[in-house]
Amino acid sequence: DFAAVRVAKKIMGKRLFLITDAVTEAKTDSYTYIFDKDRYVTENGTLAGSCLTLGKAVKNLIDHSIADPQEALRMASLYPAQVAGKSDILGKIAPDYQADMVVMDKDFNVKNMILAGKMK
Repeated sequence: DFAAVRVAKKIMGKRLFLITDAVTEAKTDSYTYIFDKDRYVTENGTLAGSCLTLGKAVKNLIDHSIADPQEALRMASLYPAQVAGKSDILGKIAPDYQADMVVMDKDFNVKNMILAGKMK
């Protein structure tokens, strides 16, 4: 619900950040999650998680006028680094920061990755 996200952003400001779901398709005795369109469900169809990418989350914020592109990208990079206590080495492109970056197209689809300063 984008209205709820808009309210959360207004209240939380720079404390609101983006994450993605850690659910993947699993078919074990303990858990069975099945990929169904844009989500993961249990065998009986109950929602078990989403498959939202970080790029799609950024695009949603922009498309629904919740954040401008720069703020949406900070919500996906700098703010999580701050919460993790790693904002001195992660979350921005600057000298002495780890050179891990995701290269995206204008629609925020991943096109390439730079890990430890090397294109993958």
